[in-house]
Amino acid sequence: MALLFKYITACQLIERQVIAIYGPSTPYASSAVQALCNQFGIPHLQIDWGYHQTSRGYALNVHPHYLAFGQALYDYVQKAEYWDTVAVIYSREESLLKFDYLLRTFDQPLMLRKWDVSNDNQKYVIKQFKITQTHFRFIVDIPFWEIQEFLALVSDLNFILLS
Repeated sequence: MALLFKYITACQLIERQVIAIYGPSTPYASSAVQALCNQFGIPHLQIDWGYHQTSRGYALNVHPHYLAFGQALYDYVQKAEYWDTVAVIYSREESLLKFDYLLRTFDQPLMLRKWDVSNDNQKYVIKQFKITQTHFRFIVDIPFWEIQEFLALVSDLNFILLS
C-alpha cells in the first residue's frame, strides 16, 4: 500500500511539472519512482545507500556507494588515524553493509554492538566497552534523535571523547 501511495504521489508531482523528485528512501518505492523519472526525463535524487550498481538513467544518489564508503572509512581509521582498535555501534542490520570493507579488512581488534532503544540495551553496550577495554574508539551509526542519549551515557560513564 505504501509503495502505491508513493507511486501515485510521484505521478501527481510529474503532473504538476516538477523539475526533480527527491526520494523516497525505500528500495522498492525508489525503483518505482526512478522508472517514472526515467520515462519522463526528470532527475531523480535518491537517498538510499546504493547497495546495487545499475544504470540509473536520470537518477543521482546523494549517498556514496557502500563499497566506497567502507573503503574511505577504513583508510581513515587505519591510515590517517592509526586506530589500534575500533568498535562499531549500529542500530539497524542493513547499515552494516556500508561497513563491510572495514569489517573484512581491519586487522586489529574490532567489536560490533547493536544499539537498541526498544529493549533498553544502550547502557549495557556502553558499560561493556568501559569494562572490557581501557581505550576504545567508536564508529557510531544510530539515528540522529538518539545521539543525545548516547552522548549522555558516554558522559555518565566517564568516557572521554577525543575525536
